Amino acid sequence: MDCKICGHSDEDLKKLTNHIKSAHGLSSEEYTINIFHGGIKPSCAECGAPTRYVSFSFKRYCKDHAKLAMKIGGSKGGLAEAWNRGKSKETDERLAAHSAKVTGANNHFYGKKHSSETIQKISLKKTLATSSIEERIFQRQSELRLLTPLDEYYSRQAQYLQFECVKCGERQPKTLQAFERGSRCYKCHPIGKSNWELSVYEFVKSIASDAVSGDKSQLSPKEIDIYVPSKKFGIECHGLYWHSEAASSDEHFDKNKHMNKFKLAEEKKINLLQLFEDEWRDKRAICESMIRHRLGLDPERCKTWSTTVVELSTDEEREFFNATHISGYTPSKICWGLRDRSGRIVAALSLRVPRHASKYNNSIEIARFSTARGVNVPGGLSKLLKHARTWCSSKGFESIMTYVDRRIGAGRGYEAAGFSLTSSTAPDYWYTDGELRYDRFKFRAQEGKPEKIVAAEAKVFRIWGCGSQVMIFTINQTDGEQYLE
Repeated sequence: MDCKICGHSDEDLKKLTNHIKSAHGLSSEEYTINIFHGGIKPSCAECGAPTRYVSFSFKRYCKDHAKLAMKIGGSKGGLAEAWNRGKSKETDERLAAHSAKVTGANNHFYGKKHSSETIQKISLKKTLATSSIEERIFQRQSELRLLTPLDEYYSRQAQYLQFECVKCGERQPKTLQAFERGSRCYKCHPIGKSNWELSVYEFVKSIASDAVSGDKSQLSPKEIDIYVPSKKFGIECHGLYWHSEAASSDEHFDKNKHMNKFKLAEEKKINLLQLFEDEWRDKRAICESMIRHRLGLDPERCKTWSTTVVELSTDEEREFFNATHISGYTPSKICWGLRDRSGRIVAALSLRVPRHASKYNNSIEIARFSTARGVNVPGGLSKLLKHARTWCSSKGFESIMTYVDRRIGAGRGYEAAGFSLTSSTAPDYWYTDGELRYDRFKFRAQEGKPEKIVAAEAKVFRIWGCGSQVMIFTINQTDGEQYLE
């Protein structure tokens, strides 16, 4: 490579850098900016932020937009083919010159070898003292127990030592180097699982001993993230980034992916709960209560006959649903709760005008229904619906309808209460920046800008749900009334 200032030539970039610094008083970065970029430091093609300098060139994108470069590279089939692929020193002058430079006496290591003394010194340096090994093992004694006798140790990298997981008892070989770098039990911490998914699994495992991680026996070849065979109950853990359109370079993103998983589980009569990352992070207590309920492991059981139906104020309604419902409070027309003998609200149901009032004429919609965390209230929904039916009749409503989110359940409780499945909606979606989920209406189209452009400018991506099942109860029907009495 030639110096563009004085013409000095040097094949070694390091030597050329030294020349530029000593002869012209410039760093290689300053030289690159002045010579190749007209004295203006390059910036990110996406946002204008500074980019990283690497060996007489600048990256095209900053660190925050590095994935754009990866995406572009992927669409083009990856990086350009290596210049020396398929070539040899017999066919290529450049390879031949390099080979001659390092062959025979020109090689730095030619004719040299370790003496027996240096070999022994190297061996001693590689082998750790027993006290040092004990110290390293002690740091993780709560996770893994060393089974291999210390006097058999001879190499930190080449020797596999036997360890036993303190939690599950699984025996597994690991090098001391891997152990020091944090290698964990492969049974308790399966490869490819996010930390939050592992925490969900650990919780389920603590209350259901037969829980398995990454089950492929039920929906093969698809996998259920966490499955409890004895209860035919599964959990899907959807990371906000990896399950959104941001993680796919394919223009034909499968928005039905989560809905299809629900349908497969239904065919196998598996009760599938699909959680988003932010729900477990921000509403873990509610998620744990939902999981316990589906496993039939609620800590408390409330006798419905001992409760009283009361109308809740807006403040009481808001407090209850924010503490118990995965979607939190939403404004309603009226709300009732079941109060137990201690004065506590153990279940609540709210009604509102349907979102599509013209479609569901003379109907009222169930906005929210939930029970107190950790409390099973058998018959609670039926008791509240009986009260709601009387109120609806007095107001002239002919039916009660509700949307059952298929990501959360299949609506079996409503079926038992006399509701009928009438239709299903298409998959719903939110927007996410990888950390939070936002209501799609936050990025609705503006004048001259479609929704897609508004979302792109906000740097958010769509993440899809499973849609809902529409269920309706006819107020004057006789079928199913036995459930409401």
